[in-house]
Order: sequence, then C-alpha cells, then structure tokens
Amino acid sequence: MPYPEAFSGAWSGSGLSLYFLYFYPLGLAGDARRQPVLTFGLALLMTGAFVWLRYFPDRLPLDPAQLIFYPGNSRLHTVATAIFLHSGWLHLLGNLVYFYVFGAALEARLGRSLFLAVFLILGVFGNLAHGLVAALGWLGQYGVGVLGASGAIAGLLGMALIRFRSSQVEIGWWLFAPLLGQNKVGRTPLPVPVAVGLWLGLQVVHSLVATEAGASVSYGAHLGGFGMGLVLAMLLGQWRLGTAEGHARRARRYFRRGAYHAAEGEWVAYLGLQPGDLEARLELATLELLFRRYPRHPEGQRALVRLVVLHMGKLDAGKDGEDLRRWLATARRYLPQGGWRDFLESELKAAGGLGADTTPDHPPAEPQPVSPEP
Repeated sequence: MPYPEAFSGAWSGSGLSLYFLYFYPLGLAGDARRQPVLTFGLALLMTGAFVWLRYFPDRLPLDPAQLIFYPGNSRLHTVATAIFLHSGWLHLLGNLVYFYVFGAALEARLGRSLFLAVFLILGVFGNLAHGLVAALGWLGQYGVGVLGASGAIAGLLGMALIRFRSSQVEIGWWLFAPLLGQNKVGRTPLPVPVAVGLWLGLQVVHSLVATEAGASVSYGAHLGGFGMGLVLAMLLGQWRLGTAEGHARRARRYFRRGAYHAAEGEWVAYLGLQPGDLEARLELATLELLFRRYPRHPEGQRALVRLVVLHMGKLDAGKDGEDLRRWLATARRYLPQGGWRDFLESELKAAGGLGADTTPDHPPAEPQPVSPEP
C-alpha cells in the first residue's frame, strides 16, 4: 500500500555512479515565538494513532482498514481520518520533523483555530488529489489507497514558501556515495525558497520516474497538497504579511550590522504595511525604557536611534511637528557629534519640513516620555 513521504531521501544510480542524499529541516532561522500547543497536540495524535495501528489494532472497536482512504471504495470520512495514520516509523518520524519545523511557525502566525482548519483542508485536498491520480491510473497507482499526513505537510511547505520567502531554514543533510568515496554530513542554512524548491524538484523528478516504474509514494498527494497550500496562502493574505515580516527581519539585521540607512528604510516599509502592529508598538516602548534608564550608555544610544527609526515610520509630518522637534532635541542632547546624530537631524528636518536653520526647542533636563503610538 503506497503512502506519502514527508521526506525525502533521494537516490540515483547510473552504471558506475551511485549516491544517496537525505535532508531534513532543522528549524527556521530566528523563529522563536509562543509554544506551538496545537502542533504538539496533532503530533501526539498522529503518534498515538500509529502506535495503535501498529501494535494494538484490536484494542479499540475500530477496524483500521476502515480509516484508510481507498478512492472509490471508502466512506467519505476516510479522506480525513487517513491523514492521521502512518505505515511505519520512518514514515511517521519524517513527517513529524517537517510538521514541527513549518507547522509551529505557521501556527504562531495563523492562530490555532485557523491553523487547524488549514491543516485539515490541505490534508483532505492532498488525499483527493491522490484519489484522482489513482482513478486515472497515473504513476502506476490505479485504485490503491493512501494514508499519512504528507499531503497536509506538503501544503504547509507551499504556505511557507509564500509567508517565509525572506527567511532561511537550516537543513541537516547526509550524502553517501560509496563508489565515489563520499560520506558526509552537515548543517546548511538555505533560503526557504531554495529549500522548498529542492524538495519540489525531487517530487517532480520522482513522480516522472514513477510514471514508468510505479511508485510506493503518493506524489499526487504531495503535489496536490503543495498546490493547495499556495492557493490558501494567497487567499489568506500571506504574501503581504510575508513581505512585512521580511522588512522587519532585514531591519533588525541591518541595525545589528550598523547599516542604519538600510534599517531605517526597512522599518518605514514595514510600518507602511503594518501601521497598527502591536509588536512594533511594544518594541517602541521597550526601547524607550532602555534609553530612559541608560541615556549615556552606548546601548541606550543605540536604542534611541532605533526608537527614532520606528517612530519616524508612524509619524504624520503634517501633524507631529512638535514630536519631531522633541526628537531632534533629544538626539542633540544624548548622541555624540557626527554620525547618527547628524543623520537623524537631517532626516528629522526633512520629515518634519524643518528648514536647515531651524533651531529645535531647548532639550529638557531629562528625556521626555515618548508614546509608542503615533
């Protein structure tokens, strides 16, 4: 009985050459958010279902075969119940690795209820895609059944391609080529589009090979789930949100490198897309607190500069001239001559319509509170 892989090992043989390449995602770079409770819960459910199916099939008043999706020969509910069943430990563990890396990140963005609905829709659509392939006899899979979460997980990869296209994912890999004397393992960060593109390319190549030789893997479920993941991502506005997230990520990276001009542009672009973002407002408040406590410390001054960058992205120059003057006074008081201070002065004057000869208000004895909201 064929089942979809999570992935993927690839092998190729041609006369004198033989190699095996296995790779799995280890984590999205810099992605640390709330605990993925639903992702853990679904993983436990799939693990429990596998243990029952493999070791205790007679302990429940259910026939496991009645939960597997056989196109044209199963009840309607099996198109969903088959998502949670797996045929072997490698099948299950491979799926869980992909599911945790991409599922946890998407759960944090979508919220638990929407993520659950998306996961089920992707799994069902992937199984239906397999049903079409089996009904038409493609890939040598006429009439065969399917089980596993690979269609849903392939769909999550499609969504990740849209939402996390500016991120990197760390890949763990093993290359074994005995005839070439190669046996290497490693970890490599790859842009998400490259990693997902590599996975997708392997699915296409394997499906073309399977057309001739038959397949024990449901590439129809893989490709169908992936395509639906792209569609759902666009319908749910993940392209726009991914663009905003990319601006914020690059802004932080540029700031750490001291590339202030680039960071300023990225934050302004981000706030243009997400003007009411709570995280940005909280970051404003955090930086304000750091600056107010340590105004003379280099880190306090860095916080001041970053705070100005975020605040500039929220200001309406026509209404906030006084705020701009106060910022300019604060920058002149606490930043050393030259460098960031001169840049901030020129940028704030331009943003506020202040002439080059405009003299700011006299700086206060202590930094004034700065509202994190415009």
